[in-house]
Amino acid sequence: MLAIYAPDSGLVLNQVNIEHKDNEISAAPTLLSGLDLDGKVVSGDALFTQRNLSASIVEAGGDYVWVVKDNQARLHADIERLCDPDIVLPASAPLKTDFQVATTTTNAHGRLETRTLTTSALLNDRTDWPYLGQVFQLIREVRSLTTAKITREVVYGITSRPQASPHQLLAFRRKQWTIEHKLHYCRDVTFHEDAACLAVGHAAQAIAILNNLVLGLLRLHGFSAIASARRHCDAFPTHALALVLYALP
Repeated sequence: MLAIYAPDSGLVLNQVNIEHKDNEISAAPTLLSGLDLDGKVVSGDALFTQRNLSASIVEAGGDYVWVVKDNQARLHADIERLCDPDIVLPASAPLKTDFQVATTTTNAHGRLETRTLTTSALLNDRTDWPYLGQVFQLIREVRSLTTAKITREVVYGITSRPQASPHQLLAFRRKQWTIEHKLHYCRDVTFHEDAACLAVGHAAQAIAILNNLVLGLLRLHGFSAIASARRHCDAFPTHALALVLYALP
């Protein structure tokens, strides 16, 4: 199943089945077709970095923020070449660029994580990607505070938002990951969906829909820690019923 998740509200806005002969790329237009995308930003894994999908989002009034990997090899190579350090030969001047840079650092879970995002619009007129507004490079360095080991990851991406600042793009990228720890992890681990092994009829799809609904209700009513919310509902079943009936403030 393929879902579209709103990180600010914690709600699954739509979810569709992936048929045996289909894949997530072919299902994505159906997933988005029933939603009002005006003024919204759609982001996703590199799998969704597709021309037709990008064009349809912008033409519906939205914007996209995609990661670019080897599935779009030429675009990836162009961004990588643009962002590579410029080699300045003797008696020559460095090339003029429009780079804008933002850096954030967080200290959590025993790790010091630094993210540096650089944007540029220099490829806008040199590529035929639909509605391209900027390209970006994101460098993520993580230092373990216990072992001092440093890992470094470089990611490239594109967006249709020409005026988005590097800080805004950093925020969009971080919000995308909330679908992993606020939706997928909660369903798979906290609600034990992975261990259910349901294979009769549409039982698996039904459980997924119900779990999405429960998570949405809990988020809307102010629960941030879902495991704690489950314990609360176990202890106060009348409160759990009130959540379903929208009786609690």
